[in-house]
Amino acid sequence: MEKRGKREAARRRRMGETVHSALASWLKDKHTGPLARWKGGLEGGSARAITHHTKRLDRTLGKKLLADMTTKDLERFIGEAVAPATKNRCLGAMRCSSDGRCGSA
Repeated sequence: MEKRGKREAARRRRMGETVHSALASWLKDKHTGPLARWKGGLEGGSARAITHHTKRLDRTLGKKLLADMTTKDLERFIGEAVAPATKNRCLGAMRCSSDGRCGSA
């Protein structure tokens, strides 16, 4: 029962974070973040392809609370890109930051 209470408290705390703080903690995470998952860490090829979009996500939605994020917000972020390849990279950036995996699934 005590574990469940701790997990629930941690979940509520995370949902109170902003997108900016969630991205910052993900970028620093040595177990599930890009430092562990991307070949070359934050300076490798995956980082060069994805980091620009991660920074753009931070600029456009950084002040928004995670609990207030909607699908429409994410669709609008992806829709701002003009070229189809850029839209795919935006989707890739969002997938990387949400599940910690990047590149081949």
